Amino acid sequence: MIKKRWALIGAISPILAVGIGAAAAASADPIGVTCSIDGQTLTCPLPSPQTVTQTTTVERTVTAPPVTVTETKTVTSSSVSSTVESTPPPASTDITSSSSTTTTTEKSTSTSVATTTPASSWPGASNTGVPAGIDLVAYAGPCRVTTAGTVIDGKMINCPTGLAIAASNVTVKNSKVNGRVIVDTDTNQSWSLTLQDSEVDGGPYNLPTITNGNVLVVRANLYGGHNGVECQEHSSYCIVRDSWIHGQYIPAGSDWHLGGILVSGGTNIQLIHNRVHCEPPATSADGGCTGDINILPDFGVVSGALVDSNLLMASTGLSYCTYGGNLKLGSDHVVYRNNVFERGSNGKCGAYGPVTGFNINGIGNEWTNNVWDDGSPLRPVN
Repeated sequence: MIKKRWALIGAISPILAVGIGAAAAASADPIGVTCSIDGQTLTCPLPSPQTVTQTTTVERTVTAPPVTVTETKTVTSSSVSSTVESTPPPASTDITSSSSTTTTTEKSTSTSVATTTPASSWPGASNTGVPAGIDLVAYAGPCRVTTAGTVIDGKMINCPTGLAIAASNVTVKNSKVNGRVIVDTDTNQSWSLTLQDSEVDGGPYNLPTITNGNVLVVRANLYGGHNGVECQEHSSYCIVRDSWIHGQYIPAGSDWHLGGILVSGGTNIQLIHNRVHCEPPATSADGGCTGDINILPDFGVVSGALVDSNLLMASTGLSYCTYGGNLKLGSDHVVYRNNVFERGSNGKCGAYGPVTGFNINGIGNEWTNNVWDDGSPLRPVN
């Protein structure tokens, strides 16, 4: 059963709201399932991250399947000056290997970073959703998918109450979904979905567009609902990359709480190379946006979250552009790397600032090469 969740805070209130209902226990041992993307067969979830692995060579590749993030670093004996290459990782699953890997438990922050990432490189209307040239055909199947390995390709899917995934290894690609997409990991932790090159309209509802987890979302255009994606405590993994999350819905005068991506618990979270924008302005009832990426462990511990190479869009209608997990039930191994924060009209990304609730001294936590959109370094505030 899907639990109704109110894990987000008021539009521009700095105080975290109390979640309704008892906090759930931390998620069970991860369940191995198979994900298929871009013609490759992958095993999800990833191994539970008990260490933070950092690779430093002249050419550095940090690989977190199913994605690759590449940096270039210049290293001297006394200092490290970092230059993030201006083009984010391409929308592909090509995996390259590095020549040297070391394991470290050190906490780090960036000291000097320059970036010239062009706006066209980020996910948006031109490179997410259904690819050009695909003529969608009406979907005639059920709105509750119960057959493992089902592939839905090139369809216009109209499921007003939601497309429910109640089987493992389901794939939806090159399709548009009018309605929410639900993988109810509260009921069955083996159910899983790959959503690729598709568009999902979550509609005018106070519900997430994609929930609860065990999802691999690639090059998706997600809008509507109160959150683009929710990753919850009973999921074994939650991977979103190369996607555009925007256009949340809120009625005038409502006290709904919105966000781009919400992580309320779970493990093996990967949010890589997305454009995330919680857009609606605050309402007269203190409703509106909490933040773009919100790691708020209200219902379970968050263990292992990689937030890498994302563009977090500014709005004075949200509190902070990201919440970093150091709240409620707590988190560990939360890694922010190579993200760009838009300054916006007030120069702070959100009404109060770019980031809150990130503990640089937390177990396995890392803050590296995160910058403002003008290229200046951005440091976390505990």
